[in-house]
Amino acid sequence: MIETYHMPPGELDRLATGLFRRWEQRDHTFWLDSGCVVERLGRFSFLGTDPAALILYDGERTRLTWPQGGREWDGDPLAALADVARPLLQAPELHDEVPFTGGLVGYLTYDLGLRLAGVRSRHIAGGGFPLLLFGLYDTLVCLDHRDGLLHLISCSHAMGGSTGRAKERLLWLRREVEAVRAQSAGAVPDFHPAHVNWREEIDGSGARLIGDFTRTAYLQAVERIQGVIRRGPLQQVNLSQRFRTETRLSGGDLYWRLRGASPAPFGAALRTGGQWILSASPERLFSVRRSEVETRPIKGTRPRSDDPDLDTALRHDLTQHPKDRAEHLMIVELAQEELGAVCDVDTVHVPELMQVESYRTVHQLVSTVRGRLLPHKDAVDCLRALFPGASITGRPKRQAMEVIDAAEPVARGVYTGTIGYLGLGGAADFNVAIRTIVLADGVATFHVGGAIVAASQPAAEYEETLDKAEGLVQAILAEGAPR
Repeated sequence: MIETYHMPPGELDRLATGLFRRWEQRDHTFWLDSGCVVERLGRFSFLGTDPAALILYDGERTRLTWPQGGREWDGDPLAALADVARPLLQAPELHDEVPFTGGLVGYLTYDLGLRLAGVRSRHIAGGGFPLLLFGLYDTLVCLDHRDGLLHLISCSHAMGGSTGRAKERLLWLRREVEAVRAQSAGAVPDFHPAHVNWREEIDGSGARLIGDFTRTAYLQAVERIQGVIRRGPLQQVNLSQRFRTETRLSGGDLYWRLRGASPAPFGAALRTGGQWILSASPERLFSVRRSEVETRPIKGTRPRSDDPDLDTALRHDLTQHPKDRAEHLMIVELAQEELGAVCDVDTVHVPELMQVESYRTVHQLVSTVRGRLLPHKDAVDCLRALFPGASITGRPKRQAMEVIDAAEPVARGVYTGTIGYLGLGGAADFNVAIRTIVLADGVATFHVGGAIVAASQPAAEYEETLDKAEGLVQAILAEGAPR
């Protein structure tokens, strides 16, 4: 059941923000948030709360919990996820335009990716989160930013539930939207941070941001990885560092600031167990729609400048620099290989190679790789083939992950994992969980990283991680009111 309403300009964003703030104290509330910063990628956003069921992997076994019971699996958590997801993926589509009309929304941590790759980690996995967590949502809101449409979706009848429940949930959702519209007035305020010169504080005794690497230690780690690469066969390794700071911001306030400081096409906010995962990701791990699979690896970054001439020069340098181009091509080639495991190899192609996408704080080098899904494969198979992403591990992937685990002092947790959905009719869309903040017990934590190759300059690699951190830091530390 889908009800559709035309909305005035500006009303959709106000409604999305209002619903999110109304639901932010409910566990398992989600917002898959497209900021419309890249036209083709920013059309739809989705919000929901109160899942009908949960599927969770805690590192030992996978559990499915329903109000009326549950089920457990030992062994491979993706096999368990497939058992739950495949009836949804094989169901008919409910709408010609809307890609997600109900199903599973959640995340996989990078630490789970290590296990799936057969890499034994020296770190405690999860960072306080389950390694895999999805909610089954039979009621949700879809915002069509391009056409100014609001879709209220209730689909329990398409998941084996009753038509009566679908009608009840649709009525509840309509009342929630009406309550928000009655309370909201005026445009949603933008977040304009007062710039924080946080880089000057790093490694200082009074620093507000605490890192797990000092600058010197990070440079030494880069040099050690370069030594491993020169011995072969490794070509590229993605090294990251973690920062953390105390904050009094709520999850809702911090996400309002993050999407203002760093709008992105694959943003997400998930509340689970009183903790928050807040992502401003510009990168798509993969999507599936009507058997077409797409992945959009990012490799190559330059900071933005307030000087238009310098900003143009930085953008141009990104497209022409031999090191960035070589790094990027390595990852595109690996993406093609991985798509070949789930797609007809004759259909795998690169329609967009090394395009620059400009965001508020950085320019990024992006390619698009597409293929046609094989008849016996589905979106869970795509997860198995592509996760974790090549752009945030390296090449060869498993060996790069082993080097990463030895070099980084803490587990990555959600960082460089993936957040997204598996939906009715076979649709799926997952990000790469970069530019992502975890908020738990008054502490905000995030990681930033970059690719290391034999030709890397350690100091430049360190500065690149700080460039990527800029929007996250401004969201956490800069002054600015959320109302």
